[in-house]
Order: sequence, then C-alpha cells, then structure tokens
Amino acid sequence: MSHFTTQADDISTIPPIDLENTESDRNTLTNFNTIWFLFFSVTGITTNSLSLAVIFKQGLIKSSIWIYIASLCIADICTLISGFTFKFSQKPISLLGDILNRNVIACKAITALLNLSSVCSQYLLATMIVARCVTVLKPYKQPATRKQTVGYIFLIVIGMSLLYAPYISITHDVIEISLSKNSSQEIEFVCTVSPKYSQIYRYVVWIDMTIYFIIPLVIILISNFAIMFKLHQRSNSKYIQRDFAKSQEDIRITYMLIALSCFFILVMAPHAIYHIITPYVYTSPGEAYAPDNIIWAVIFNLQLTNFSCNMFLYVASGSKFRSQLKNFLKGMFNYVTKTDTSDVSNINSNIDLPVQSTSESTFTTDNM
Repeated sequence: MSHFTTQADDISTIPPIDLENTESDRNTLTNFNTIWFLFFSVTGITTNSLSLAVIFKQGLIKSSIWIYIASLCIADICTLISGFTFKFSQKPISLLGDILNRNVIACKAITALLNLSSVCSQYLLATMIVARCVTVLKPYKQPATRKQTVGYIFLIVIGMSLLYAPYISITHDVIEISLSKNSSQEIEFVCTVSPKYSQIYRYVVWIDMTIYFIIPLVIILISNFAIMFKLHQRSNSKYIQRDFAKSQEDIRITYMLIALSCFFILVMAPHAIYHIITPYVYTSPGEAYAPDNIIWAVIFNLQLTNFSCNMFLYVASGSKFRSQLKNFLKGMFNYVTKTDTSDVSNINSNIDLPVQSTSESTFTTDNM
C-alpha cells in the first residue's frame, strides 16, 4: 500500500460527521479561494501587461536590466494564464470544461507550461540579480549587450524546457480515483502525479523544489550578500560615487532588484516548504492540495503574489520606471481625450445647417 493511502481498522470508532455543515464550509472556502485566485490573476495579467507597455513604449528596453524585467513579465503572464486554465478546467469550477481531467495530453501540456513558465520566472530573477552583482563587484567591466542578454534569456528558457518540462510531463497523468459521497462510490478523473511515482513522491518533491526554488534561492542569496557587502564597503568612499554610482538611478535599480528578491523569498518559501512536508504530514496529495484545505489556500494565494505584484515594487523603488509610467498613462489619457474630442468635432461638422430656399431669399430682397 502506498504511503499516501490509509485505511481505518474499525469504522465504528470514527465519530459521526455533519455532512451538510461540512459541505457548506468546503464550498465557502472553495469560493473564497476562487475569488482571490481570480483577483490575483487579473491583477497580475493587467500589471505585467502595463509594465511591458511602459518598458517598450518608453524606451526602457534599451537597458539589459529592463530586458530581463520584460522577460520576467512575459513569464509571469504565461504562469497566470496557464494557472487560470489549470484552475478553471477542473472541478468544482469547470468553467472551461473538465478538459484537464479527461484529456491526458491537455493535462501534461498545461501542467508543463504552468511549471515551465513559473520556473523560468525564478531563474530570470536569479540571473538578473547575478548580472547586477557583476556590475557592482566589477564597475569597470563592460556590461552585457542587448544581444548577449537576449541570448542568456533564451538559454534559460531552452534549458528549463529540456530539463524541467519533460520531468513534469512524465510525472503527471490523468488518474482514476474513487470518492465516497452520500454512502455511494463515485469515480472521478484527476490530473495529478501518476500513481507509479507515488512510492517515491517524497523524493520527487525534493527534486522538484530543488530545481524550482532551492537553486534560485541560493543564487539570489549569495548575489545579494555580495552586493550588500560591496555597497557597504564603498559607502564611505568617493570610489562608489565616482565609478559605480554614475547616477542615483543605478543605486535605485540595485535596491529594486534586492526588494524583488526579498519579496520572492518571502512569498515563495512557504510554498516550497509546504510541498516538501506534504508527503510526511498528509496521507494523500488530494488531502494536501484540496480546495477546502485552508492552509494550502493561504499558501497558494500567497505565492501568486510573486507573479502579480512586481509592478508595485518597480513603482515603489524605481523613480525612472515611476516617471515613465506617469508619462505613459498621461499619454494614453491625452490620446483618449483627443480621440473623443475629434469624434465630437467630426460629428458637429457633419451636421447639415438649414439652407434658405430661393423663393424666401427673393421675397426678402423685394421687401427690402
């Protein structure tokens, strides 16, 4: 028997359960979880799209750091869209139909895309921190060109596609489970980890979290400590102000990236820890990741903020992005206002004024 399954020795020892109240509580928590998921998904897609528009429209894309940030926005959007598809293609919502639980290819493809885009987001952030660390430690070193930066990004995506996506596709499958409802057995299909990997699932989770979180975490921590140590070392000297701090914006970008990495650790650490301990605490994955599990609901929505709230950090810690965002929004407002005004002018110009008839004109002249 798998360590995920358990069986009661004596059913008579199980206390009676108020099924009606239990079902009501589950539905309330599921609805609450769904509302928050929708909120973070819509917020994340909107803010990341707005960030992309500002980066490209206002010319920030010329900088290698903002190329990384643009790529991070794209990865976050893909994560939220694939997560939305995954969430709303399963019961109890099934807004998009129960496609994931009925179609093996859809199950593997959406799960792989969701995990690939999210893990690319982590490694893009780590690579961005490393690039800034090199700039701080070696201010005389020529920074990476735009072409080199794009090349690094492609290497991350290709590497994770070859390493991580196949692993997720292999370990996930549509499985048949039996559920007890109202004194009867119902068969349902669930897109989850295949039963043939359940025996080694606790080891699979460690592999998963090592690739997904631990390696980026180590890279980010080492790079941030190096950055902070170097900045502290130079803080009282003229060297930093003459060579590294060519503008205050360089320092603000550095602190913005540190804030991004701290926020990443804060919201993603509980998610990783929960994944690691679930095989040792819960009897089955279904219990650990059930929609009515309040612990999982809080942790799941917390890690969603890593993909949906980065723009607010850009605004709070980067004056250049903040000013460019204001200019972009002002330009959009002026464009909309100008368009509305021109539409009104066109409407007025198309209104035909009454034309005086010839007979009336003659009568008036004769009278005069």
